[in-house]
Amino acid sequence: MTQKLFTKNFVLLILGQLTSLFGNFILKLALSMYVLEVTGSAAIFAGILSIATIPTIVLSPLGGILADRADRRNIMVALDGLTGMSVLCAILLLSESNAHFRNRSGTSLEMQKRKDVSVVCNLSQGIKE
Repeated sequence: MTQKLFTKNFVLLILGQLTSLFGNFILKLALSMYVLEVTGSAAIFAGILSIATIPTIVLSPLGGILADRADRRNIMVALDGLTGMSVLCAILLLSESNAHFRNRSGTSLEMQKRKDVSVVCNLSQGIKE
């Protein structure tokens, strides 16, 4: 037991994992806040936060089993790559350039943000007819 615990590679690994975990929690909060801003519903906001914790609760025991049986380095690389790809997909889907795909009624998001509900309803009714 004369080996040094805090080697350069170990410190880099810990710092990378801390950065990744911090980013994941901030992303979860930011997406929930986005849902709150778009919908204005605290119930949907709380539901999104609750649903976001379900994979952690359900998959943690399976992750422990997998970590015991497989190479941890490959697991970390694969899961971080999967996380990065999912964040990239979320960015592409939620960007302002794709706003017309998310908005089914054809009205602009600017009008919805200004709370011109009557104008938005009238425009959406005119578009649907």
